Amino acid sequence: MKDKIEYLLKDDSMPKMVLLNGEWGSGKTFWIENNLLTDDEYLYLSLNGLGSIDDFYSNLISKYFLNKNIKVEDSSSFLDGLQNILGNFNQENKGLISGLVSGFKGAAVAKAISSIKNRIIVLDDVERIVKPNLAKEIIGVCQSLSEKNDKLKFIFVTNVNELKFENTHTLIEKNFSGTVKFEINEDDFFQIVKENIADIATYGVEVLNKLELRNIRILKRAKSKYLSLIAEIEKDNSTDNLDVLKGRKSLFKDVVSIYYMQMDIGFDIDKIKSQARDMVTESQPNLPEIESTILVDHIVSSKSLEFEDVLKSYYPVKVLTFDLLLSRGAKVLTEIDEAQIYEYLQSLESIITNEENPELLRWFYAVDVICELDKYKFIEELAWIPTTESSLVESILKNYLPNVFDTSAPMSGRRGYRTGQFYSEELNQKFESVLDELKEVKQREKIKYLEGEILKGWTSDLDSMVYKEYRAASLFSLFQNSNKFVQALTEHWSIQQVNLFRNFVEDRYKVNFNNSSLIEELSFLVNIKKGLFEYTQQKCGLKIGFLNQLIESLNLIINTMENSQKD
Repeated sequence: MKDKIEYLLKDDSMPKMVLLNGEWGSGKTFWIENNLLTDDEYLYLSLNGLGSIDDFYSNLISKYFLNKNIKVEDSSSFLDGLQNILGNFNQENKGLISGLVSGFKGAAVAKAISSIKNRIIVLDDVERIVKPNLAKEIIGVCQSLSEKNDKLKFIFVTNVNELKFENTHTLIEKNFSGTVKFEINEDDFFQIVKENIADIATYGVEVLNKLELRNIRILKRAKSKYLSLIAEIEKDNSTDNLDVLKGRKSLFKDVVSIYYMQMDIGFDIDKIKSQARDMVTESQPNLPEIESTILVDHIVSSKSLEFEDVLKSYYPVKVLTFDLLLSRGAKVLTEIDEAQIYEYLQSLESIITNEENPELLRWFYAVDVICELDKYKFIEELAWIPTTESSLVESILKNYLPNVFDTSAPMSGRRGYRTGQFYSEELNQKFESVLDELKEVKQREKIKYLEGEILKGWTSDLDSMVYKEYRAASLFSLFQNSNKFVQALTEHWSIQQVNLFRNFVEDRYKVNFNNSSLIEELSFLVNIKKGLFEYTQQKCGLKIGFLNQLIESLNLIINTMENSQKD
């Protein structure tokens, strides 16, 4: 498709404008982002919500000079931003921007528009312009611009069937060199499926193939809901003893199926519920069957959800192989017979009863596994455990706790072991040290991953995650290398990402600073400011203005933190 578009744009005998036509949700914007916008020659601009030709001019100018979209009500902040960075322009452009700041209309706009060169501008969502005459006016303006500047070309992205012109066919014939039919290939489509759901990617493809679903917008909405659900459901170790993989598969299938029935077929809430297994009515043939009705109200009617109910309906109890029972590992044994369970129990019994010098963690795990198997009714009885009125864990510890631990029976009324459960302080400390070590390993792995993602660029998703999980805790002091951070920020991050990070740090370190954990980040911030200052002294340009604003923010934060330490 890209080759065909560029071939049509090179034809000097035709208007330098191409129409990319595709159905709603077919993946046009995704394809553009991954196939066109990777090239610096292309600029992307959404026309959704424009109310006037001045709105179009404002957005086109801001996109070219600042690579950002603005709304007409945001124009004052846009102009303020231009004013702040005037010093980074040469004299010719400085005069142009000053003209925009002093009067964002008339000759200044005309001069700005005429300076836009050497670009292929992608204009998306043409059909979403409310006023048909405005859409026609924009098409006319773009054709005029392309005629005056042979290095300025336009791609209009739309669904032709939704255009609101009186004579669409004539308008297209007159203004465009040709129409390219958009059709996303299966590789691109399934790449969208696999992003963020790597552990069930193959199963996800199977679900979509069974539904014959190829609508990108439905898929993205379903994926977003699925990811938010598992983030909430699987937090705080709520799935420790459950089959996470099976639960995720079942959850993904139902979320996609519900959106498919609602948005593609047009079913109402009762019709969707009729496809659930927990409904009395029979499932209709050739329609997706869902596990339960509990998600339907949440998705279709935006009602709150009890996540405990989701766990019960979608996440089965897991049975693990023996080796992984001891390490609370990942591989799930989904089919098991009684003979295998008996063999597991014998192995666990051997660990608990016969080892004179057991390794602490291995012994604890064996006790824990026995308790879990009993808790979920995988075993009928344990003949080697003396009959007693005490709980299972009490009986095991009373009779088989190795002498090397030197402890009396644990507190009663508890199932399984928990921090502080044992009367012996020595045993409690040993057990807690094991847990602390495991937590530290996981935390180090998470910090290393997070640092790698941040070096790629400060995105809104990262911004949200860091704010939510590390709002009042030291994070940057744990990073390995501030020089790499500066290098990534100056060389790889976009202007938008620099600006987003500046907003983040200004919010993170308030003027009335009193958080001792965040003060640990002081040396990191000092190194970042120093590295940025050295970089900005050697260069000039639009991005330098934003980096200087970040340096000013860091100066204020560092001074505030240093003063708080003196106090």
